[in-house]
Amino acid sequence: MSKCPARKKDGSPCTLDAVYADNRCWAHSEHTAENRRKGRSRGGRNRSGSGELTEVKGQLKALIANVLSGAVERGVGAVALQGYGVLLKAFDLERRVRETDELDAKLDEMEKRLELARQGRYGV
Repeated sequence: MSKCPARKKDGSPCTLDAVYADNRCWAHSEHTAENRRKGRSRGGRNRSGSGELTEVKGQLKALIANVLSGAVERGVGAVALQGYGVLLKAFDLERRVRETDELDAKLDEMEKRLELARQGRYGV
């Protein structure tokens, strides 16, 4: 897979893979312009997932479409999809670690409050 030939806003070369038929990445392809515009208009209101996950989903959709259209060879597409599978597992692991850390912090706080309540000093 080749890299996207576009340039970032700061002028540096794009580092993302070119997965669309126009030889561009998700961030620069004409095929995703409308989705990018909608995403910008939502601003910070989309808290359901990270931008990185959204980007990977866009790349996956493009890769699948390119394999089905014949723009990407099946073997290359299969290997790329395996890599994306590993990446998605890493996203899931990262989410679970973050949730576990949050639960540990809440549990620690509850244990402190319980100890203070036992001592009759809760809320002091």
